[in-house]
Amino acid sequence: MNNDIITNWFDNCVIETDGLFSFSELYSSWERWCDEEGVIHKQRPTKKEIKATLISIQEESKYGFMIGKTKADGAPNGTKKYPLFNLKPLDE
Repeated sequence: MNNDIITNWFDNCVIETDGLFSFSELYSSWERWCDEEGVIHKQRPTKKEIKATLISIQEESKYGFMIGKTKADGAPNGTKKYPLFNLKPLDE
């Protein structure tokens, strides 16, 4: 069920893009969508599940997913703690 909720949000509120967006930008979009859809907090997947799903989507995209240990590594998708995605929340 959790994946269905994430998929519904993703299909309606996120697009793939050349630009990079932070997990916090995407998570804010997720929370707004849940609030608008009336998804109560107990029914929502955890932040960790959302991040894992977005990483999986990014890995399967044409952009792939490559993170570094530190920001200085200059990896295209940032670091594990602060990942960046080629996914744009439509409400940004």
